[in-house]
Amino acid sequence: QGIKFTILSPKQASRIKQVNGTQWTDVSRGDIDTSRPYLCQLPSGGSIAIFFYDEGISQEIAFSNLLENGEVYANRMIRYFSQYQKESGILTIASDGETYGHHHRFGDMALAYALYLIESKNLARITIYGEYLSENPPAHVVEIIENTSWSCPHGVGRWKEDCGCCTPGSIVQQTNTTPLTHSASGRTPAPIKSCPLVSRQKWRAPLREAMDWLRQTLITLFDDRMRAFVTDPWRARDDYIDVILNRSPENIELFFSKHTTRTLSEKEKVEVLKLLEIQRNGMLMYTSCGWFFDDISGIESVQVLRYACRAMQLLREVAGIDPEPDFIYILKKAPSNVPEYKDGEQVYRNFVQTSVVDLSRVGFHYALTSLIEKSPDKIRIKNYTLKNEAYTKTEAGELKLAIGKVFLYSDITWEENTLMFAVLHMGNHNFIGGATEFTNDKTYFSMRDELLDNFSKSDIPRMIISLENHFGSRFYSLWDLFRDGQRRVLYSILNSTLAEMESAFRHIYN
Repeated sequence: QGIKFTILSPKQASRIKQVNGTQWTDVSRGDIDTSRPYLCQLPSGGSIAIFFYDEGISQEIAFSNLLENGEVYANRMIRYFSQYQKESGILTIASDGETYGHHHRFGDMALAYALYLIESKNLARITIYGEYLSENPPAHVVEIIENTSWSCPHGVGRWKEDCGCCTPGSIVQQTNTTPLTHSASGRTPAPIKSCPLVSRQKWRAPLREAMDWLRQTLITLFDDRMRAFVTDPWRARDDYIDVILNRSPENIELFFSKHTTRTLSEKEKVEVLKLLEIQRNGMLMYTSCGWFFDDISGIESVQVLRYACRAMQLLREVAGIDPEPDFIYILKKAPSNVPEYKDGEQVYRNFVQTSVVDLSRVGFHYALTSLIEKSPDKIRIKNYTLKNEAYTKTEAGELKLAIGKVFLYSDITWEENTLMFAVLHMGNHNFIGGATEFTNDKTYFSMRDELLDNFSKSDIPRMIISLENHFGSRFYSLWDLFRDGQRRVLYSILNSTLAEMESAFRHIYN
């Protein structure tokens, strides 16, 4: 994949030797010199440079008070080189971005001051790995311990099985953890002391099983359908990163000209983009934090399930194939530690299916917010461009009604459609309405006239029935808006209410 280097834990190294030497030195106890890069020969015949982070400083940053003082932090980094009794080399520290400010308040300030001291006093040079490698090519070869990781003493169990690893402090129920295998250091690790009572991770294996099954389904369909449009489906998949980084129409057309076997129709371009998005979401659904924490109902696991859900949504649209029932059947085998969620099926139905976004939901978001904010002729909502084609708004006291047509265009898949919508505001946070595909003027005007007639009579029950009849499953409320839209609407309602209260109290006071 063109990767030049990577960063590993010192406990992932097995043995080292000089590039032209024959004598190997065992470093499997984590005692490798981390101040220099190493060359790792790959089974493919290629090679990759490896840097090993300093475990001591990295642990101090994460779990001690090192970030309380920038000067102390700087001195600690500079002292690193004395342990190898050398004046040159590289210091690699592995830490999470959220460490600086989230986990350790003002940690970002300590880091900034430490770097300032180091640079201003010429104590060391701040570099990047590519630059360092160009000036200091590896002089030693390293062999690593296979199937190891930074974060799991059981190898890679944390991402596929009930290995016993959990988040420190998690207390849900007792568990019988699987036997510990050899860690990155080659030794049997001690049990994790921070989790005497931990959640079970029996959900991890079924979650991975579901993802693996879906991945194979996506691969088969992608390869089959893409060959009707492009020379090499998998080269196109790999080059799709160029589109992700620049979604301008010109760049996407350049992508088509590079990969397609013929001139595509607009409909075919939409299908190709959807197929590529299927593959993108098929990769995103393996984001590692989905398995890292303690329950399948956690936000990380829910997010990877949403990626899978999006891939299946696009699969239905492209091929009319629905793998979701079988996917959910596998998830049912994933027990949740939270009794009310029961298993992966319930988590999926409660937190994933309810978050699905399609053009109708985007159209309703536009319709509802138009009652609170000015309705522009053209607007962007997330990755969608909307153009107002017809709009009627009427008010009577607290009651407000908006009816219209809107053209929607996806900047991601180039899918487009015209929707008709209607939304009723009955005061406070009570909004109901819907959006559905526009078919013809007769249907639209019939809906509009019917709703306006009922509104003029203040016949709310009839209006609600009419909305349900016209929109059916495309019937929504305030809670179906995107989260930022919900906030804007609620803030607007609260500000209006507070203004009325302030006016009333001023009147009483005066």
